Amino acid sequence: MIGSRTSKRNAIFGFLLITALVLGGMTWATVSTLRLARADLEARVREEHQSHLEKRRQQIRSAVSRVEDVYKFVLAVENGRPYRHYVAYSNPPAARGQDGVPVNPRSVYLESPLVEGRSADWIDFYFQIDPEGLWTSPQIVDPSSRFSEPLAEQEEYYIGLIQDRIDHLSESLPCPILRPRVTAIYELQYGAAHEAGLLADLGPDEIDAEEQPTLAAHSKTSNWKAARRKNLLTQQLGKLAQSSCEPADVVQSAIREGGAFVIDQIAATVEASVEPKGLVPFWWPAPNDDQDLLMFIREVRADDEQFYQGFTVRWDVLKPSLIAALEDSGIFRRWFPDADLEVLADARPEDYLDETFIDSLSIRLTIPDPPPVPMVAAGAAWHSVRGTLLTTWLAAIGILVVAGIGFRNLVALTERRLQFAYAVTHELRTPLTTFQLYADMLAAGLVPDESKQEYLETLNQESHRLADLVEGVLEYARLENHKVRLNPVDTDSRSLAGFLREKLEEQCKRYDVRLVVENEIENGHSIRTDTELVGQIIGVLVSNACRYARGSRDPMVMIHLARQDHGLQFDVIDSGRGIERSDARQVFKPFRRGEKAKASALGGIGLGLALARTWAKLLNGRLELAARSHPKLGGAHFRLTVRDAP
Repeated sequence: MIGSRTSKRNAIFGFLLITALVLGGMTWATVSTLRLARADLEARVREEHQSHLEKRRQQIRSAVSRVEDVYKFVLAVENGRPYRHYVAYSNPPAARGQDGVPVNPRSVYLESPLVEGRSADWIDFYFQIDPEGLWTSPQIVDPSSRFSEPLAEQEEYYIGLIQDRIDHLSESLPCPILRPRVTAIYELQYGAAHEAGLLADLGPDEIDAEEQPTLAAHSKTSNWKAARRKNLLTQQLGKLAQSSCEPADVVQSAIREGGAFVIDQIAATVEASVEPKGLVPFWWPAPNDDQDLLMFIREVRADDEQFYQGFTVRWDVLKPSLIAALEDSGIFRRWFPDADLEVLADARPEDYLDETFIDSLSIRLTIPDPPPVPMVAAGAAWHSVRGTLLTTWLAAIGILVVAGIGFRNLVALTERRLQFAYAVTHELRTPLTTFQLYADMLAAGLVPDESKQEYLETLNQESHRLADLVEGVLEYARLENHKVRLNPVDTDSRSLAGFLREKLEEQCKRYDVRLVVENEIENGHSIRTDTELVGQIIGVLVSNACRYARGSRDPMVMIHLARQDHGLQFDVIDSGRGIERSDARQVFKPFRRGEKAKASALGGIGLGLALARTWAKLLNGRLELAARSHPKLGGAHFRLTVRDAP
């Protein structure tokens, strides 16, 4: 039917449109959710990576502090050492006798504490370079000097080694080479501290966006190093570095005489300003690819004359101590198990901004590079939101399924209404046309007297047909509205067989069809059911069977009763041509008639089997098509199963 096809097409198009909108929206929402989840995971990974890097920096600073703990106190002592300690014997700035009367300072000499020993076992020997570039050591006293004493063989050997090293350094490191190198080291340390101050003073608007992370890290490192250096000077030096100059009555000029500073009488009363700088590390390459030599040197100005003082370091002794300090740290072993110390003989300005660079020794803590920012796995975003997405998709699919069912029911309802209107209109037209034609002929006297009875019987049949049609439609409406009530009674198979034979035999005679009722239950079987409704169901099956069987060679309809579990089984079989395969799936749908029924112009609106199946469900039973063509009788085989009413 054109109306039914149009409504079905519109419903399908509307459902497909809604499905496309819902699925499109869900796809967009899924993609957006996955993108946001991935961005959130990446931000979280970056944050965790930054946290890891910050912890790593803290561990690096802890490691640097542990390295400095090994030598910082010794270095503090050496930084606070008076400059006159670097000669074996020197005149005091002032001297008095036992009676308290001042005496000539030239007649009194003080022995340097460096003559007898060193402040650490990793210090090799002390040295001083005078303005003329002459290298001396307070640990070596000239044998011809008045202060010389007999030495043991081992002491002579040690002093000889020191003298050889001093002679070698004097030749390989003259002042024209030493002075600019030391000046450069001082400038590097000052430049690093100055850059830290500049970075701290710069605002965010004055730094390029690309350089802000790097400069911020450099500023933090420089500030940390400056604060650490300040703590070293303030807390560790203590009273060792209270003043930046010697007393005013120290010398204005110095002359070397047998390893002692001799003070002129003229200069004894003249104020002399002494300005020592802090000790800085100085690495000098050793010949023949040996270990570079580490020295600590400071510049001292005494009345505009420049001295260099310091000491050499036994790196082969100091380095194991530094490594041992690192290995004693459990945290450091966990973070940097393969750490080592690398010498930077020619440190650059950027090295001073590196957290791993220990500027007080000009060495670097070599550790593995920090890991890069981990990549977020492709499926990580899905795993983080899969529960939500799956729930949402299931809900969307559920909505579409419900909508599809609703559309299908709407189409089915519309189609049933159209089929109902078409079928009822078609079925009503025939009896109404017959009524109108026969009534007009009878009223006009066109029917002979001998034929009037036949006309009246035809009108009576058509009236019954019209009444059955109206009753069927009303019954279908009652079933649709769930207004049918059961009236169950106690009965048995024998009574039901007799009831059906009495009820249906006359109906079969009108179609010239023979009715056969078989009951294989010998003693009967009690059952509680609505016998009238069972009769109506069997009546529908028999009525259909009679219409299809009356044109066969031996028109017959068989009703066979058998026992089935806790109920009864009714088989209704006719001798007609059976049901086509294409009609088998639609025989129980309302307003559907088989192709054979349409071709043979059999009456009916297609409600009988639909009503019969619904009645069977009300009886707690089942109506089904057992066979499209019975192997013996040849016609359709329907089976009704009825159980005890609840």
